[in-house]
Amino acid sequence: MQNPYKPKRFGEALRELEKDGINRKALDIMRLWMLTGCHREEIASLKLQEVDFEHGCLRFGDTKTGKAVRPIRAAAIAVFETIERADDSAFVSPPERATAISGATRRHGKRSSRRLACPA
Repeated sequence: MQNPYKPKRFGEALRELEKDGINRKALDIMRLWMLTGCHREEIASLKLQEVDFEHGCLRFGDTKTGKAVRPIRAAAIAVFETIERADDSAFVSPPERATAISGATRRHGKRSSRRLACPA
């Protein structure tokens, strides 16, 4: 039996959702979940200053356990580089309203899980 959690299958599900017109910010966040292993809220609230492109890592100033450094691969950096930036925001992917990204990623995360036939 094929493992439903394989990144290739998740990537295929995200491409299908992109064709369906999914919210682009939610799609980017879900891609970054897969590529970084970070939690939804860590990515949704990630600040530009926490992404270290030069050293290929995320430098979180505040997590449940304090400061944290997490290595990221070139694929994650490529996603970060494609995200449209808002000039007036410190965040990687700022929401249009406070709950927009969290709600969108939760909703679309469930849709991608259904396409993969795996639990959300």
